[in-house]
Amino acid sequence: MSKKVYYSPAEFAVLASVKPATVRLWCRIERIKCIRISKRLIRIPHSEVREIGLI
Repeated sequence: MSKKVYYSPAEFAVLASVKPATVRLWCRIERIKCIRISKRLIRIPHSEVREIGLI
């Protein structure tokens, strides 16, 4: 099984047991590190998921 490089807000929300809107808020207030690919597309790096301890 290969690890993902980036997670969508919805995938991260499942791991963190929160709603995707909460993940987007955390990105906006810089609680977690996110990469904004475009105005509507956000990705969370695997390193951030690992650092928080969700996997």
